Amino acid sequence: MIKKRYNLNSKCLKLCALFLFPFTLFGGVCLASKNTPSFASERLPGYYSEKVTSLTNSTFEQGATPYAKGTSLSGWNAIETDSHATGMLIDVGKGSNTDENSNETTTFSNNKDEYMLSSNPLSHGEDSRILMINSKEKLSQKNIRSYLGYRSSSVTLEANSNYVLSVSAKAMLNGDDFASGSIYINGLVDKDGEDIVLGYENFENQTWKEYYFFISTGNSSQTITVDLYLGSANGVRSEGAVFFDNVNITRYSQNQFIELSKDYGYVNKDNTFIEYADNASWENGELKTIFLIDKLQPDFYIVEGTENMNFDFEDEIPQNSDTLGEHWKIIPGARSNASARIMDVRNMQNSDFSNLTGFDNVGDDFSYNNSQALVLYTNSNQYSSNGYIGVRSEDINIDAHSIYKVSLKMKIAGREEGSFYLQVSENENIYSAYPTILSNDETAKNYYALQSAKTSGITANVTD
Repeated sequence: MIKKRYNLNSKCLKLCALFLFPFTLFGGVCLASKNTPSFASERLPGYYSEKVTSLTNSTFEQGATPYAKGTSLSGWNAIETDSHATGMLIDVGKGSNTDENSNETTTFSNNKDEYMLSSNPLSHGEDSRILMINSKEKLSQKNIRSYLGYRSSSVTLEANSNYVLSVSAKAMLNGDDFASGSIYINGLVDKDGEDIVLGYENFENQTWKEYYFFISTGNSSQTITVDLYLGSANGVRSEGAVFFDNVNITRYSQNQFIELSKDYGYVNKDNTFIEYADNASWENGELKTIFLIDKLQPDFYIVEGTENMNFDFEDEIPQNSDTLGEHWKIIPGARSNASARIMDVRNMQNSDFSNLTGFDNVGDDFSYNNSQALVLYTNSNQYSSNGYIGVRSEDINIDAHSIYKVSLKMKIAGREEGSFYLQVSENENIYSAYPTILSNDETAKNYYALQSAKTSGITANVTD
């Protein structure tokens, strides 16, 4: 991607971008390598995930026992402090009840009047603590309509990362006529700084259900909170009670995130808001899943004149050859025991990618309408699995007195040794642009030596 900061004059110079990938790498939007079978098991990237632990009291275990009540509940704070609804952290599951026909526990039986509940909602996690938001203020009340939300502590989602957030939730009539709740991710902003509404609104399920949010952050980090409601944030009131458990945030490697997204119904289109009662929110009897993937990804082609240079590698290219189309070429002399191809890494089978390169498909970058990547990989044989290859773009016009930013998304599937380089090299077009000012004649007073050999490269020896 090339960004232009400002321009004070007309076009007068050309540069060419050079991507040099020595040894066992693949580049462009992704990276990969091919290896002999004996080394494949050692260098396969596999899948990884890590749980985000910075959200306070995500399982509602903290707080006074057997229950905590009020506007501040050990990391969860009431959003509407003047609501007549009741928020509590309650314990529903310790001990056994002597009544064989009851699923109530000793703890629940001893405290259900304080909870203002007619039956045990049970928990959905390993512990017995849950968040309850009850429309009642007193046990004797009936058909009271109210709304109340609790907000979590803030969590930072790192840039260029992939997260799945899940919340377990259910509603209970509790002797009333209806009950509903809502779940929101608050604090997300788009590339223009505008707020993004992300949430499941007015759910009514009376058995425990997990609600999922798939979020790919793009070039900027995002600081979020989780908002849990009886009723909804826009003031819709509810009777009954709602319950929440197990608020989990997990960061996934890109390849695993892609597969999970597809398993949950992602079809290259964001789905940021789901109204439970809306028929369009359902498909084949299942509630759809929320995805925020495309909207946060960076735009391409920021500099005018580069729109058709295939910098996103999306031009249709024969998949079974080394041809890179008209805009990218393998650098003469910069190739040994290696190949370069432009592939549809989003939609191709993992087995096809592995058979070709020797490694798992590490995925694409989830940019909007961007499923292909330039893949560079070495050709393993009985003698060696090492090699190198470099590819070069066509020339790019650079305006005078301007500042440009050149960036590249890359990823490595496997590398035993070697480096990755991104270089911007000056070409000879400067002589024709300034024929009366500069000369390539070393004996002339206005001789100017090309700076290609002195251009600094960006080197990345990364593992993920």
